[in-house]
Amino acid sequence: VAALTHSFSPDVVAGGSIWIGLLLVATAFIGFEATALFGEEAKEPRKTIPRATYLAIVLIGLVHAFGSWAVVSAIGVKDAREVALAHLADGDLTLGLVTQYLGPVMGTTAVLLLIVSLFAAQLTFHNSAARYMFALGRARVLPTWLSRTSANGTPRRALAVNLVFGLLIAGVFAVAAETDQEGNRLPPLVTLVPVGVGFGTLAIMIVQAIAALSIVVYFRRQRDARWWATAVAPGIGFITLLLFSVMALLNFPLVAGSEASYVVILPWILVAAVVGGLIYAVYLRARKPLVYEGLSRDLESFDEFSEHSTMFIE
Repeated sequence: VAALTHSFSPDVVAGGSIWIGLLLVATAFIGFEATALFGEEAKEPRKTIPRATYLAIVLIGLVHAFGSWAVVSAIGVKDAREVALAHLADGDLTLGLVTQYLGPVMGTTAVLLLIVSLFAAQLTFHNSAARYMFALGRARVLPTWLSRTSANGTPRRALAVNLVFGLLIAGVFAVAAETDQEGNRLPPLVTLVPVGVGFGTLAIMIVQAIAALSIVVYFRRQRDARWWATAVAPGIGFITLLLFSVMALLNFPLVAGSEASYVVILPWILVAAVVGGLIYAVYLRARKPLVYEGLSRDLESFDEFSEHSTMFIE
């Protein structure tokens, strides 16, 4: 029992770089907010979406906690760091442990599950990005062309745009591929995935921090009586996410797994996006007030979506 619970002892938990550990935790929880993106397709979104969100947070936490505990316990706390570094280049630590303790059949099964889960994750990101573009197109912040859907409600134009964008990014990494210590060109997948995960984690944390702050500001202006849901909880979330974002910015080469010049400058793209978004918001407020004021109405159109969406079907 002592060996199994040693991973949770204070000296182990507080050991190493706690900030890097927190950034990895933030990466693990990326995607739980996707439940809100599809609220317009739910029958009772004001009830089911909060429940689904809380359930997703709990399940993600339990799965990652159990998986981390199992890996560290299988290796041993004292040897965990050295063994992990030895498997860093190949990235096969967990798969190797599954094969070692559960046999080759389960090892092969784990590989297949990994491939399927990666495909599912990419499909989720693809649909989530398309949903953002669709919503912004419907609100006329982006071209309304993106708000057109197929007969079954699929935002296929936004999906097509996101697909083209993804291919362009993959092409950039293929052309500007890094080399290893021996001068061999690395496959785009080896460089794209860690950099993409690191950049995506930082971007989503910043977006979530802004969203948390906006909740506090909006509901305080409305003098809402629900202090926990509209002030305390989102306020704590904003402070935490802001701290995580700053640490990710300061340690971005480590988060992205590369110190290449094009990786180091990636966070500045987010800075430019935030500044550009603020400038565009000022422009909309001054020159297109109806579009600016319609943003909040568009986000609260759950009950009217079935009727509202027919305007955009091709």
